Amino acid sequence: MPAADIIINSFYLMGIRIDGSRPDPDFYTYMLDIEGDVHPLLHEGRIHLFEDIQQGVSVLHSLNIMAEFPSEAQKSQVYILDVAGVLFLLQKENTDTSQKIANLLDFFARSLSGLGVPLPPVFDILATLGPHVDQDPYFGDFLNSQSFGRERAIDGVRWCLGTLMSLAKITR
Repeated sequence: MPAADIIINSFYLMGIRIDGSRPDPDFYTYMLDIEGDVHPLLHEGRIHLFEDIQQGVSVLHSLNIMAEFPSEAQKSQVYILDVAGVLFLLQKENTDTSQKIANLLDFFARSLSGLGVPLPPVFDILATLGPHVDQDPYFGDFLNSQSFGRERAIDGVRWCLGTLMSLAKITR
């Protein structure tokens, strides 16, 4: 957790949608811009998730991060990380004009590295897919050119999600 002398420039409220049948996120967390570098909200070496968007400010206060917001959190202020949507795209589609894949992979990379968890070599496809989809919304040929590209990318996303959830502190 940030020390008292560290300046937090910005907070980004992230909604993580895992269940494809739900319209709203299953969990929320914050990414913190600390002196120009974006980090996940961590507590005792675990990423801090909460189930209700209205818990955001109280979660920060419980971690001794004093923040004032102009109003209660609104759904329009949330950056949605759509795990269910990304898995569908990787399985069935060839383009991602909304950058769901790039945003999710960036979140996983920042969160897992913040937790000190490296991506296993078997999922190196995510390390090359991330920069590709960040620059080019068309990823179909890229994945199809890789041996077991789609399957490995899907397995990689699932591994990242499972690892992140296994290392999470969830406030209910």
